[in-house]
Amino acid sequence: MNSNLNLDNIALLKAAGIKPSLVRLKVLTYVKNVTSHPTVDMIYKELADEIPTLSRTSIYNTLLLLTEAHILRSVSIDGDVMRFDATMSDHGHFRCSKCGKIYDLDFDTRIDKVVLPSGFKETRRDLFIYGNCPYCEGQ
Repeated sequence: MNSNLNLDNIALLKAAGIKPSLVRLKVLTYVKNVTSHPTVDMIYKELADEIPTLSRTSIYNTLLLLTEAHILRSVSIDGDVMRFDATMSDHGHFRCSKCGKIYDLDFDTRIDKVVLPSGFKETRRDLFIYGNCPYCEGQ
């Protein structure tokens, strides 16, 4: 694990009032280092050999804690499957219908022109687009 990233993550957790345990640091570092928007199962499969006492429940609880602290965000582009993302700024997601991979998308300025009805308060903006990625499109 990159020691600078580990120190940055320790500081990030402490600033949020979260005790930086081994599981929290490993989960946070993993989500920040991948672009796959991992699920609990994906994280478990990746970290289980490294942390023999790791459970899916501890990963889920860690992700919930980090999401509530606004360190990570949850993304439900697959319907019932919750994925996690370290990019906290508003952005969209593209899900390939063939391989299932998820890609981050920048918002076009036109999405900022959406006007909410009176009395509504926006707290987050998500855009989901489905189709075929360039790798699958040629297949």
